Amino acid sequence: MKKTGVILAGLAVSIGCFAMDLSGTPESSAPPSGRGERFESDCLRLYPVPAEFPLAMPEAALTVRVDGHALGLYVDRNFWQGLVHFASFDFDPAQPVTVEIELPETVKTFRLLPEKYGLRPERQGRTVSFTVAEPDSMITLVTDENYRTAPVLHLFANAIDPDAPSGSTPNVCYFGPGYHDLQAETGSDELVVSGSETVYLASGAVVDGKIALAHADGAAVRGHGMLMRNRYEGMLLTTGFSRNITYDGFLLYNSRPQCWTAGTHEADGVEVSNVKVIAPHYASTDGFDLVNSRNLHFVNTFVRASDDAVVIKGLADGLPADCPPNENMLFEQMQLWNDCNNAFNMGAEARAAAYRNITLKDSDILFSYDDPHHHGKLDERSTMSISVVHGTFFENIRFENIRVNRCERLICLTFLESFWFGSLPGEQETPGGMRDITFRQISSPNRSESPIANQILLHGWPGTGDTPVKRIENLRFEDVTIRGKPLTTDSEHFRIDTPELVDFEVVGAE
Repeated sequence: MKKTGVILAGLAVSIGCFAMDLSGTPESSAPPSGRGERFESDCLRLYPVPAEFPLAMPEAALTVRVDGHALGLYVDRNFWQGLVHFASFDFDPAQPVTVEIELPETVKTFRLLPEKYGLRPERQGRTVSFTVAEPDSMITLVTDENYRTAPVLHLFANAIDPDAPSGSTPNVCYFGPGYHDLQAETGSDELVVSGSETVYLASGAVVDGKIALAHADGAAVRGHGMLMRNRYEGMLLTTGFSRNITYDGFLLYNSRPQCWTAGTHEADGVEVSNVKVIAPHYASTDGFDLVNSRNLHFVNTFVRASDDAVVIKGLADGLPADCPPNENMLFEQMQLWNDCNNAFNMGAEARAAAYRNITLKDSDILFSYDDPHHHGKLDERSTMSISVVHGTFFENIRFENIRVNRCERLICLTFLESFWFGSLPGEQETPGGMRDITFRQISSPNRSESPIANQILLHGWPGTGDTPVKRIENLRFEDVTIRGKPLTTDSEHFRIDTPELVDFEVVGAE
């Protein structure tokens, strides 16, 4: 029985032989009607929703075809009971494909996000069509400007992997197209990697279980398949006390409330690319929880969660100064959607020596909502947040070239006594502060009807009793536009609770 620390406690027995035949039997039974077809060629590959898929999905409100072939759609519901559709296919970018989406009769308007792809959709009646040429595109369709109750589609167009294995080898654990119950196939619902092995989830593979990298060095999880979970025990994907880790291409589907999806704990050197997360159930369904880790690089990664989409936490034991830091993290070309809490957050717990050298850049916030039950009442929530209940230091933090499509509060920098109406008490007895924080080229063109829409909340810690003062210093807003207007120092969007503790400037726009 292998056990590793905080978030990896209680790991299952490690799989000793990685040369298992886990290729699946996709031809054993036809999928139910409407779940798509299997098609494979040199330039296009798509797979149905497996007949054995264990979840009872709502009936899809949309149908999708790729070059005339029916694409299998997975369907779930969000907090507001809106339908969340998602699907993926593989193609050769040298031969662009045509996607056709049939909308419900009631839909009047639609949008394809993010706008950076430059897609040129055409609509004839109920059918929307467009061409996809860019590899590893992550395209979202929103209908009638309704991000809560109307049908939404998340479509992932992967470039065909020329290096995909065809089966297991001594160093590769391969899951082929079709449904895999990890417990039934291996004797454990958790696959534990503690060396340099690769787990490959092939296109069309749906693996029901968990993967844990524990004290691994050079390990990888790759492929365009899906790792999913609908039971409550543990996260889908964990990386603890490991280094030089690669995650590439796959989809994580978390169909449970009250469970985080993926995370790191005291990891050093993690490369994440072209990974997608779908976790639509309210709440505590964070996308990525990055804990006391360093040297992380995320690129072209999609997260839809009903809590923090990406959150950087300090959960080690002891005083913050004695805990491993969170440092040297770069996130670029991200697409984030959160139905609750924050899109990108540093906190709430911050038992880490420091948060330093952390950048989010060239990214899109598709939708960010604070809380369905307590809308507008929580001061720890926004699209981009540094909001904490423990005293520690935040320095050299950058948000650059961020396109915010829809949000409530835009920015939140706060030291607070507690979170969630006192249920998460703070520890501000230790020193801390924020300095060298930059928001550059931020745009938020739209507004909800909420009084906190596009708000920028700044709140230092004034010091009470024996707790030290915590200042926000050298805070810079550069080329920030809200609803098409440049941000100014006297903007109505600022809410500054502790002006004597906040030092900021607005440049490049006034």
